[in-house]
Amino acid sequence: MPGVVELIDQAVHVPPGPELSALLAQLPWDRVPNARLVEVLQAHSRQLAHAQARLFAGMAEIARAAPVAGLPDDAVVRTREDVEWASHEIAAALTWTPTTADRELDLSLVLVRGLPLVFAALEQGLIDRGKATVIADHLDPGRGELTPTQIRRLCERFVPLAPRLTAGQLSRRLLTAIQAIDPDYHRRRYRRGLRERGVVLHLNRNGTATLVGEGLPPDEAAAAAARLDRLAEAARRAGHPARLGQITADLYLGMVNGSFHGLTEAQILDRLLAHPRPEDTATATAATSDDTAAEDTASEDPASEDTASEDTASEDTADTDEIGGGIGTGDITGDATEATGTGSTSTGSLGIDSADAGSANPISTTPDSAGFGSAGFGSTGVGSGGAVTDGTGPVEARAAGEELAGEEPASEASAAGRAPDPASASPAGESQTNESLTSGRPTGTGPASPTPTGSGPVGIGADRWRGEPIGVRDGIELRIGLASLLGCDQRPGEIPGLGPINAEIARLAVARQRRGAGWQYAIVDTSGYLLLAGPLRRRPRVRPPGAGPPDRVRGGVVELHLTLAELARFAADPDLTGDWAGIIAEIAQQWADRHRLWRELSMNPRTRYARGALARHVQVRDRTCIGPCCDRSSRRSQLDHTRDHAHGGDTVEGNIGPGCWRHHQDKDRGWTLTQPEPGHFVWISPLGRTYRTRGGPVRPDLPEPEPPAEGTDRREDPEAEHG
Repeated sequence: MPGVVELIDQAVHVPPGPELSALLAQLPWDRVPNARLVEVLQAHSRQLAHAQARLFAGMAEIARAAPVAGLPDDAVVRTREDVEWASHEIAAALTWTPTTADRELDLSLVLVRGLPLVFAALEQGLIDRGKATVIADHLDPGRGELTPTQIRRLCERFVPLAPRLTAGQLSRRLLTAIQAIDPDYHRRRYRRGLRERGVVLHLNRNGTATLVGEGLPPDEAAAAAARLDRLAEAARRAGHPARLGQITADLYLGMVNGSFHGLTEAQILDRLLAHPRPEDTATATAATSDDTAAEDTASEDPASEDTASEDTASEDTADTDEIGGGIGTGDITGDATEATGTGSTSTGSLGIDSADAGSANPISTTPDSAGFGSAGFGSTGVGSGGAVTDGTGPVEARAAGEELAGEEPASEASAAGRAPDPASASPAGESQTNESLTSGRPTGTGPASPTPTGSGPVGIGADRWRGEPIGVRDGIELRIGLASLLGCDQRPGEIPGLGPINAEIARLAVARQRRGAGWQYAIVDTSGYLLLAGPLRRRPRVRPPGAGPPDRVRGGVVELHLTLAELARFAADPDLTGDWAGIIAEIAQQWADRHRLWRELSMNPRTRYARGALARHVQVRDRTCIGPCCDRSSRRSQLDHTRDHAHGGDTVEGNIGPGCWRHHQDKDRGWTLTQPEPGHFVWISPLGRTYRTRGGPVRPDLPEPEPPAEGTDRREDPEAEHG
């Protein structure tokens, strides 16, 4: 009989099937050497995927099996159509509920008949059931949301990539590509989904209730989640005994049921701290999971990204305030090391990576009929012909991207080194209207809120909230191509931690973050990876449709990326860029000075923390935590030395990378990390396995749009009303 090592060597290379199954049956786990355990685990995973594919194939056969009555025992007879009793046969045979059997049979039929490339990859053990399910969920031909040609192209693109992606990464990339391949259809599908938005309340089996909003605009939902996260973290730091997720739930409920109506954020925290729920005792807090404790610790780590970005934030604020707008660095804790709020960790309950913090009231400012359900600020819809309506009639718009027009000049307050008053009118030099967006009526900024009374919680920056204007909401992190903002293409934007958003939503979301958010550019190479990043001091004269003060936020980041070819094209064609020409010129000037800017990334190799331009460059370059299979935003991770600073590691781009609170600690748990070239990381696990990671491209490769030819689209109109 072959030895264990020889059996492992065979199992590593044998494709899944009967032979691999026989080999694995001869390998008892307690005899596998430590250095080969992971290889055997991978072989079992391949075999499991193969077995799952065979199970799916069997269910698909049962779906067309003819009844055996009157047939010989060895007869093989299939029907042309699926039999209606198939799922009940499967449920009875496998002791599944009818619902489970229906779901599994549906998935089987989608994979076996509708997505043969995906089924083949599962059968060969290249992908697991989870990834196959993700692809089926997005590309199911039976839903009629994609044409056969589009499905084929997407399968050909993503099935080879799937083995290297997590299920979550695969899902987000697929959704981005789906929006890119037929942007008009999916924009209309989004609008239909928004019309069906609502709130759902149901009782859970344990007696508690669930209250959720469905069909919400993603940018508004992300801003609401960011505010809840920020306030929950502040309450936790101020001594609230509950876990972050529990505090978030209490904040959500209190804001919706009216308990916090009329209160400032300081007063909300006061109430939370004074009246914790009986279940949230100090004893319960002591018993919380290590994950929660680690998140809290990560938020306060002096080496965290928020500390590292302190100089960046102040530098950017000084720059942008000259031209009209700055990075919102106010944080509700009043702690200078957490001024930007970008390094604090998520509660884990919302699944949203909030961006820069700042005190804000997230009152919706989005036009309703354009797909941003917010009553009270007017309604605006963008029609297929390029006309914009504001509820009274059509308004001329030049192109989709030119809705964001005009350059924001320096205001008198900015020139004096002060931030503009949030409740004041538009900055000096800016007209009260944006002709490409409104019907010509003056757009006021809304009344200022009354000065709140009462003091906030002691020691957590209560003074920052006195006189906070109504209608200022939390900013979020947005990423979008500059070409999309100019209307040159319809590539989706992205809200990190949430996923892709179509170009129309992204343009309006950018417009809402004209003031208070930090803007930055990212120039990328032909593969979409970063060449140069930096802050933007200028702003376009952007004002979203509708009345009110919708363009100011507290915190947040707007990242505009572009290729060198696009930069050259835009710089040479002022007619194309219009009022964005000032921003284009600023980016071109930075690129002309790139060698000095690159040198500055290594100017202070012996400083303790990565700050300023270096911090920004690494965050944009790496996109997420550098840990294997980790999706946590780089802005919400700690900037860590690959070779520890205490052991002689320099603070330069080739020795810094973002690590979330989980992976930041792995170097102390037996993992070895190196960075052979900037942005390329090599992890060696305690079991000796090597894992290579690199952040995703700033500008991902997307399929070219391929809408069906006119007159051939047989899909249901997404905007059709249903009776």
